[in-house]
Amino acid sequence: MALATRFLIASRYAIWFVWVLSLSNMCSLNLWAQSRIEERLNREVWIATISQEGIQSRNQSRNVEQMLKRMQQALPSKPDFLCLPELFAQSYITDSESSVREAAEQSPKMVVEPISSFAKENGCYVICPTYVLDKDRVYNSALVIDRKGESIGRYDKVHTTLDEMQLGVSPGELHQKVIETDKGKIGVQICYDVEWHDGWDHLRSQAAEIIFWPSAFSGGQMLRSRAWESRSIVVSSSAKDSSCIFDCTGEWIGGTNRWKEIAVASVNLERVFLHTWPSVRKFPEIESKYGRKVAIRTFADEEWSILESRSADVKVQDILKEFELESRDAQIQRSEQRQRELR
Repeated sequence: MALATRFLIASRYAIWFVWVLSLSNMCSLNLWAQSRIEERLNREVWIATISQEGIQSRNQSRNVEQMLKRMQQALPSKPDFLCLPELFAQSYITDSESSVREAAEQSPKMVVEPISSFAKENGCYVICPTYVLDKDRVYNSALVIDRKGESIGRYDKVHTTLDEMQLGVSPGELHQKVIETDKGKIGVQICYDVEWHDGWDHLRSQAAEIIFWPSAFSGGQMLRSRAWESRSIVVSSSAKDSSCIFDCTGEWIGGTNRWKEIAVASVNLERVFLHTWPSVRKFPEIESKYGRKVAIRTFADEEWSILESRSADVKVQDILKEFELESRDAQIQRSEQRQRELR
């Protein structure tokens, strides 16, 4: 075999070997990068919310069918939670003259069953608002359906409107419990509840991390206030206009508009709300030790800071203990206790 031919064959084998080695390294690098992303976002939660804008039909079943089609749009993002609007199945019905009691009697079959099937098939929690008949009373409620399609909790609207009560809807109990999920504690408020502090304060006292707010209207600035007051993610799902997701700082994270009917966003729950002073004195030490594994955001005018973990092996509670810091809520509670002692 000629020398030139041998050289050409050897060169081709060398090129092939380098290509295989490079491909192997790229795959290894991608797997490493993916593992780092998964590790860093171990308390990441994906939330979807929907607007009912444009959905109107003859009866509950048809409303549910249309909403299920709209819910499908969120599936590529694999949401952990999906929130639906207040009484979405019983609102904007054109031909029905059913009473709220009749609607509540029909709800388990027409509303809850198909929504539960969706939750089970897609492995997500669904906040499903509907009328509920319980001990001869009708409530404007929100069922929390888990990834298995089972109802694990219910919230009954506390502050019903005058019109609702005239139709026969009863107000719910004042103090209702948070609901435990595999992503943390969640709570629900419904529409008119936004005008009162009691429900939001009660959820905050139980350390709710996400509060869902199904509603007939979008809420706007009121929800920004409720978010930072509650130190919680607040998720609205409105029958009209926009449905939004707000950070615990009151900042807008995502929302629907006339161009899109659903909104999906991710949040990291491995974080803590701090009073900037005196915590800020420890921030340089924390950043020096943990580097990219933490993120600290400070809001200068409000004098609050958010300490967030960016790594699976770093827990914010461990950092608080290590640097002798306390959350904003803990600091306020300690201050109130001392005030009571000195009065």
